[in-house]
Amino acid sequence: MMVDDDILVRQFQKQDLQDYMAYAALPAVYGPALATPPTDAVSAARIISQTTDNGRMYAVVLRHLDQVIGDVQLTENLGSPDDMLVGVMDLGYELHPDYWNHGYMTAALRQIVSLEFSLHEVQAIRAATLVDNQASAAVLAKLGFDNYVQVKQHYPVVNGKFNVDISENLWEMKAANWHQ
Repeated sequence: MMVDDDILVRQFQKQDLQDYMAYAALPAVYGPALATPPTDAVSAARIISQTTDNGRMYAVVLRHLDQVIGDVQLTENLGSPDDMLVGVMDLGYELHPDYWNHGYMTAALRQIVSLEFSLHEVQAIRAATLVDNQASAAVLAKLGFDNYVQVKQHYPVVNGKFNVDISENLWEMKAANWHQ
């Protein structure tokens, strides 16, 4: 079975909470995502609700296990007011470490980017990766995203640490350039 055939992408559902908590609470997952990990089912449901209120959250399901192994979030562009663009979505994704380096996230993102450009009025999709997160950079590069700038961002709080400066690579795929 090809990797693309083994990955199902669908809307997140209430019954996905336990699978979500199994990976989202792992430091290897929430650290690079600069995310606050869920501590219980209530906080996991709150995180999912906040994401779906501001955009779309997709479950990445490994078909042969019928198990959610990751997620992909798309939210309206959250840049500065001067950078706000209609039709631009910010992309984030998480995957259980047991499934890293198998092509699963590349397959999931290929499906989602195609879906977003074909069914929604999305003109561009942007993502940010930590400079040292070579695996995420490789996924985006494989899909043809353009690494257009490296920036140093200041965050007031990251994973319980205060006043953190983080270097990130910013990536973009424009609808006109998508040929997958």
